[in-house]
Amino acid sequence: MPVFKIEARYEPMRYVGISVFGLLPIAAQGVGASEGSAELRARLVGAMLHATVLDVASVLRVTTGAGGGAAVVSMNGRTNDARLDGRTTTAATGIGIATVGLSARLLPWLSIRGEALGSLAAYRPVMRFDGRDVAAWGPATVAFTGGFEIDALGFGGGKR
Repeated sequence: MPVFKIEARYEPMRYVGISVFGLLPIAAQGVGASEGSAELRARLVGAMLHATVLDVASVLRVTTGAGGGAAVVSMNGRTNDARLDGRTTTAATGIGIATVGLSARLLPWLSIRGEALGSLAAYRPVMRFDGRDVAAWGPATVAFTGGFEIDALGFGGGKR
């Protein structure tokens, strides 16, 4: 499922940073059965501590991160049977998060970045049709993201 990630990061020291982020689904995941259909959307928000583990000439950087947050899972069901009741509900659970990323500086203020993010949920939200489990989110998830880093404010104490 495609996702959109937005992150704000602050690096008070050259190789250490903190961030807050949101990982939002671009489209819902669909589930269908004889009883009806449903959509599931999982939104992740959190904060992390980051460390640079490899810096090659301030151009190529490998970073790791760990932290925590919450997953908010929205489920919207529709029935095919008038005797059943379609429901909309939202479940929230705490998550632990770990990342590893690679960035390459293109300009002094612009880098291209790829990252793998894994999370582990404390609770596993489950979708049920007529008392039968048909889908679940978690407990483990993995996302791969790619994009650009813009250092528009120059945080982090100068040239990297």
